[in-house]
Amino acid sequence: MSRLAKHLLLFVVLVGVLFGMLSRDDAVRDWWQRGQPPHPNIMPSAIAAWRLNSVPLDDQFAHSFYYGEECGRLLGLQGAAERGADVPRDLRAHFFDGVGHGFEPPDDIMAAIDEIEAHVPDQYLTTIHDGVLRHYTLSQKGDPAKVVPFAERFTRVSGLTDPYNGVRIGLQRALGHQLPEALNLATSYPETYWPALFEELGWRASRHRPPRAAGAPANLADDDTYWAAAMAWVQEHLEFVPESMHCHYLHGAIRGRALGYPWQDRRGWIRLQDEIDGLGTRCRKAAYQGIGWGIYIQTNHRPNRVHTMLESISDQAGREVAENTYSEIVLSLSGPGHEPLTLWNLERLDSAAAEDEVPEAQAETP
Repeated sequence: MSRLAKHLLLFVVLVGVLFGMLSRDDAVRDWWQRGQPPHPNIMPSAIAAWRLNSVPLDDQFAHSFYYGEECGRLLGLQGAAERGADVPRDLRAHFFDGVGHGFEPPDDIMAAIDEIEAHVPDQYLTTIHDGVLRHYTLSQKGDPAKVVPFAERFTRVSGLTDPYNGVRIGLQRALGHQLPEALNLATSYPETYWPALFEELGWRASRHRPPRAAGAPANLADDDTYWAAAMAWVQEHLEFVPESMHCHYLHGAIRGRALGYPWQDRRGWIRLQDEIDGLGTRCRKAAYQGIGWGIYIQTNHRPNRVHTMLESISDQAGREVAENTYSEIVLSLSGPGHEPLTLWNLERLDSAAAEDEVPEAQAETP
C-alpha cells in the first residue's frame, strides 16, 4: 500500500471514530461544539491531537497547555507521555509544560526523579523537574523556610540549572488569589529568587478581572473602562513590590496582558501601548520584552505569524525591543554554547541603566 493510501485510510478511520463518538455521546458532541480544549477523559489520543491542530492559532498554546495539564493530573507521567507522543511536534513543548503543572510527583525526591527519567523525553526533563518544585511549593503554601531547602536539594540532585521556575509557579498558584500576601511573602525568599517570583506575580496580577459596569459594550475588547480598571489594579499592587523589582513585576504583567488580547485586535494593541507609555521610561524596555515573550509563546516559530504580531506594534522603539527579545530567545534555544534565557534573566532586565531605557517614541496614528 502506498504512503498516500495509508494516510487516506488513517484519515477515514479517524473521521469514522470522531463521528461515531459524536453520534453516540452528547457530552462529547457538546464539548466539541463549544470549542473546548481536548480532555483525556473525553477524547482518544489521536482525536485529541487532531483537535489541537484544528483550533485557531491564537488558541493553540492555551489548548495544548490545558490538555497537558489534565493529562498530567489524571493520567500521571506515563499516561501523559504516551499521549504526548501523538501531539503535533510544534505543540509538544506547550503540552509538556502543562503536564509539569498538572502531575503529582512522589514525595521521595529520588523516586520522583526516577519516574520522570523513565517516562519523559529528554528535551522536556527540565519542564517536568520544574513541576516537582511547583508541586512542593504549592503544598507548602509557599513557605520559604520549607521551600528553599527542598528546592536547593532537588536542584542539586536533579541537575536543574536553578529552582526558580518551579518555585515561582508554585507560589503564584498557592497565593496568587491573595496577591498582597503573595507579594509580601516573596520578599522573605533569598533575593536571588526575587526576579522570578515578582515576574510571575506580575503575570498573575494581569489576570485580574474587574466587574463590568452596567451598559458596557457587548464585546469585551471594546470595554475601555474594564481594561483601565484591570491595569489600575496591577499598578496599585506596586506598593507591595520592592522598588528594585518593579520592572520584573511589570514585565510579567504586560506579558500577561499581551497574551490576553487577540493578536488581530488592533484596538487592544493601541490600548496596551498607551498603558506602557503610562509606566514612564524606566520599565519600558522590560514591558516590551514581556511582549516579545508573549510573541514567542504564541507563534510556535511560524515566521509569518511572528511578522504579523510584530507589525501590530505601532511604537517603533518598542517593536524593536520585542523583536530583539524574540530573536534572543530563539537563539538561546538553538543549541549548545548558548546561555538559556528565562523570563527573568533576559539581559538581567537592567532597566535602571540609561543604556537599557527605551526612548519615548511617537506612536503612529492608526
